[in-house]
Amino acid sequence: MKTLESLLSVLSVLITTPVFAGSPSIQFTYVPPVGSSAAVQGLVQNVDRTTYGVALIIDVFGGWWTKPYFATPISGINPDNTFSIPYNTGGQDGCADQFALFVVRLDYAIPLLSGQGSIPPEYYSNSIAQAATNRGAASTFTFAGRLWQKKDTGSCIWDPGQNYFSGDNISVDGNGKLHLAITSANNAWYCAEAILTQSLGYGIYRFYVDTDVSNLPDPIVLGLFTYSNDSDYNHREIDVEFSNGAVVGRPTHGRTSFSPGTRPVTDTSSRHRRT
Repeated sequence: MKTLESLLSVLSVLITTPVFAGSPSIQFTYVPPVGSSAAVQGLVQNVDRTTYGVALIIDVFGGWWTKPYFATPISGINPDNTFSIPYNTGGQDGCADQFALFVVRLDYAIPLLSGQGSIPPEYYSNSIAQAATNRGAASTFTFAGRLWQKKDTGSCIWDPGQNYFSGDNISVDGNGKLHLAITSANNAWYCAEAILTQSLGYGIYRFYVDTDVSNLPDPIVLGLFTYSNDSDYNHREIDVEFSNGAVVGRPTHGRTSFSPGTRPVTDTSSRHRRT
């Protein structure tokens, strides 16, 4: 009888404790369009939903915010391993650029974010799976043998420079040359930004420009830059800028800046001098 009781106890543990064959994962299945109030939806795999939940944070104009509310920073997972989390719950959430998901324990005292410039490292160290997406760069195209994204912000104003962006302002002609335009629509000016989908890492970056950038009318700015959203390299960039306005500063029309850094380089011709 004692042996039977022990066997039943073991069987009970085996039946009630989930066993997963693969590694925990999480993915987006639906990201609402800009301005929408619909919920962010996704799917987790190989995750015990009785122990773990999903934390959603969004980037609004360079600041990260906990969603849906501070009182409920971790959302539950449905029996079919799906989840649905409201994101547009206040302020200018509808204009959020980036979304990040983390699978964390339901009892984890997750740090609440209210506009921080970067994601705390402990979000990664205390999660078993993560996913991120950039909502403003959904459409892709090929240029110079690589895949790029078109920034499209709809009715929202985003960085850099607090502008409207339209994917329609980006094209590649029959000679393989990339064209970036600024157009007017609905009483507003729409800019263009092309984002390389692949990180090329350390090395030499060269930009070949056909347009005479010394005659750009104020306040137009041409920016050629590297940038990373990786938590280890967040907000670090090398930026080559051309303008005849306040961004670069007269009488020069070009500069190179480093962020973070204290020694920008101003380019006034083919030579460089430190300022």
